[in-house]
Amino acid sequence: MEVIVLNDARRFGGLAGACLAADPYSTNVIGVQLGRVLGGRGPGEDDIWITVSEGGGVVGAAMHTPPFSLFLSRLPAGAASAIAHELVRQDRQLPGVNGETAAVAEFASTWVELTGTTSLPLRSMRMYRLGELRPPAGVAGQARLAADQDRELVRTWLAEFHAEATHGAPADGDEVDRRLGA
Repeated sequence: MEVIVLNDARRFGGLAGACLAADPYSTNVIGVQLGRVLGGRGPGEDDIWITVSEGGGVVGAAMHTPPFSLFLSRLPAGAASAIAHELVRQDRQLPGVNGETAAVAEFASTWVELTGTTSLPLRSMRMYRLGELRPPAGVAGQARLAADQDRELVRTWLAEFHAEATHGAPADGDEVDRRLGA
């Protein structure tokens, strides 16, 4: 198993593209962030992009875009441990790890063993896949893009989402502006 740590998002995309496409659910966060970087946001100074290869092909991906936690896709057994070993070797500092449950558990166990730190799960989340999108029946109006005049409504919706889904801080003005701008 080979772990490659890159600072070049474009090169990572070339290496990991097929892997990301083959597993769009566990790699969703990585793919969205990669799209932002390649689409013009530009990389962060300390961003790293990680591929895990086995048998001549990429079998897993990860990223660390500080100040956020390391993010792991679904990985074959042993891959998360190999990533932990490589990041410790590179003296990478991490605030935490996020991603597919089994990969996170394997990584955290190895990280604790190698660094002598502790690990504590903060929350578990689940991703759901929409089977079929059906417009609501009996609702007047039409879908449209949010605009500046919708700022307060978007702020309220995002704050309610954060309160229910993440139990974290509500959406700030920058997040609302970023989403309206998109």
